[in-house]
Amino acid sequence: MSTQDLIQDCLEQLRASASVSAVRRIADDRGFALLASPGAAFELVAAIVDSVEPDRAPFLKLFEILIRDARLDEEDRGRLGGKFLDEAGTTIELMLANRGLDPDASHGLMLAYARAEADAPESLILAMIGQFGALQQSGRIPLDPDAEVDRLRRRTGSSDFVRHLSLDDRIAVLPVDAQAAFVNDIASRDDEFCGRLGLYWLLDGAGEIRLGAASGLYDRASRGIVEPVAAGLLPVLRNWMPPDEARPVVDAVLREARRRDLVAPLEHSLPRPERLLATLPASNGVQTFTAALKGDGRADVAIVQLKAGQGILEAFVASGAPARKAMENQEASHPVAVPVDALHPLLASAMAEGLADERPPPPGLIDVALACRLGELRPRPIAAADWLADLDAEGEIAALPAAQREDLIVRSATWPKNYPETKYWAEGTALYEDALESVSDVEQLAPAFWSLVEERRGDWAMLMLRTAHVLKAGASDDWRSFAATGSALIDRHELRTIPIMGYVFDMTRAASLAEQPPS
Repeated sequence: MSTQDLIQDCLEQLRASASVSAVRRIADDRGFALLASPGAAFELVAAIVDSVEPDRAPFLKLFEILIRDARLDEEDRGRLGGKFLDEAGTTIELMLANRGLDPDASHGLMLAYARAEADAPESLILAMIGQFGALQQSGRIPLDPDAEVDRLRRRTGSSDFVRHLSLDDRIAVLPVDAQAAFVNDIASRDDEFCGRLGLYWLLDGAGEIRLGAASGLYDRASRGIVEPVAAGLLPVLRNWMPPDEARPVVDAVLREARRRDLVAPLEHSLPRPERLLATLPASNGVQTFTAALKGDGRADVAIVQLKAGQGILEAFVASGAPARKAMENQEASHPVAVPVDALHPLLASAMAEGLADERPPPPGLIDVALACRLGELRPRPIAAADWLADLDAEGEIAALPAAQREDLIVRSATWPKNYPETKYWAEGTALYEDALESVSDVEQLAPAFWSLVEERRGDWAMLMLRTAHVLKAGASDDWRSFAATGSALIDRHELRTIPIMGYVFDMTRAASLAEQPPS
């Protein structure tokens, strides 16, 4: 099937069935091919612009998924994501210049970028600003805090975190200054759930919004309406925040709460962590932890997803059917059962990685920390050598004879067969393409590849040592092989002589060939 036929077939399927399952099926089965197909972003944006609600919804949902996948591919050093994002941005800019976009289309595209956590094109942001009046009248942009609080009050069956997600999603299309003002207004209100929303916004990715939330909480504290347990969380949360303007305001909230004797010890929710399932890191450093929570007649789960070098991606507590589905998905991914304590150093390290880029952990970590008894969690930078020292505190690996250490390294050739996550360990295809473009003879490709990977030696060592941490916590003897191989990377062993790194080269080459668009 040609590139154009593939794109048109996907669009026709969406026109024939606008269901969420149809969108998911296309994204799962053909999302990769669409990212690799020049013109896919153009055709999808055109379908969005030429449609009206409700026909526009499935196109927008697929666009959101592809924008998210493109962002992740770009972050993982792939070569497809950036091209798709550039094509989407250029298409939107051209359409705005040539024909304009109706307010609903602009709003839908902006919301898709926001939900995908990707930067929207500047031209789309400017168009949205000019359409605020029409969008406010239609109810798509919430600028009336009274109406929003009334709406949230009526959501009596929702948790505070779900309320936060709902409102955060609705204001995502606003300029950040307008979001901050809105957050400040909500956080300062008397309703108890508004104070909890303010706590979640203290961990927003935008400094302006964190400051707006902190200022709203201070207004509450000055009126004596800070909930004692919420105040008890503040000493923890301030350490999870970047050291910017919001942090001194949080300190002022805490001082005011203490002056009024409104600070109580942290109370853990009744459900307690019963077991924790962990995945091993994928080649992009992502790993997921799912803790089963038991108590109060409910079966909740706490879910945390980390990404090496970027921090904590997701954290939340799920209930009911979503909780059961999350546990089923985790159990199907060949997890390792580990003690809940094993999560603490991984979270501390991931939090430090995020804060190094001034990114706090996701707001839902508040609920996870309370449910999993992690109230003392603090960021802790942990380099590869630190992981090795923690793993092998007794010096077991270092004390082995050289032949035995080498045997552990050779055993890395068996990892892809024994551990499904390592089966897909590969470098970014952009790096492979750079290596390919730097040589004139294919025989020079491997040395060029290893020269570029040399700069990421520490990242690969970290991946192996975090894997060793999970395996050791799960009582698997194979942790020694991962630890010894990570140690070899730290000790500057030649990359091409390490079996798993040769496998990484082969997988990267195969992935690069697979990214070629349909003919």
